[in-house]
Amino acid sequence: MQIDPRSYAAQRRHAMLMTMLGRFEAAIAPAKMVIDLEPLDVSSWTVLAQAHIANQQLPAAILAARRALEISQKSPWAVKNLGLALIYSGQSKEALAVNRGLPADWRFMAFAIAEYRLGHDAEWRLALQEAVRDHAYRQSFRIAMVYAVCGMRTNGRSVFLVGTCISTA
Repeated sequence: MQIDPRSYAAQRRHAMLMTMLGRFEAAIAPAKMVIDLEPLDVSSWTVLAQAHIANQQLPAAILAARRALEISQKSPWAVKNLGLALIYSGQSKEALAVNRGLPADWRFMAFAIAEYRLGHDAEWRLALQEAVRDHAYRQSFRIAMVYAVCGMRTNGRSVFLVGTCISTA
């Protein structure tokens, strides 16, 4: 099946589908096509940033996320992607500043990883404790991921299992 390269809607859906399927490299071309057709499409800029992050193309991810934020300063996905790209590229201090704009139930993840990478032991642990206290039932997978990044896989598994049990009860 061929996707019409001039169809904004079809290319946008294709880029988002490839991202959802974890085929990030395949998401880059359709996202760029959408951006060529509609340069102010925030979703395509955030999909492009996410795809670049997954492909470890961090400078390109930072540029795409910054462009998304220029278009829409209220986009939590753009903020999240910029924060993650900054963290992964070693710019943890800037990532902390950027991530203050995230919704509370997303912010803990970025804060905890950035604080961990900066060597702020008490701060990243506090961020995770608050996340477990306030968001375990909705964010157990993200909390488990942060524990894994910080080398505490056992704690992550426990939170994930508890969160899964709470959310299915």
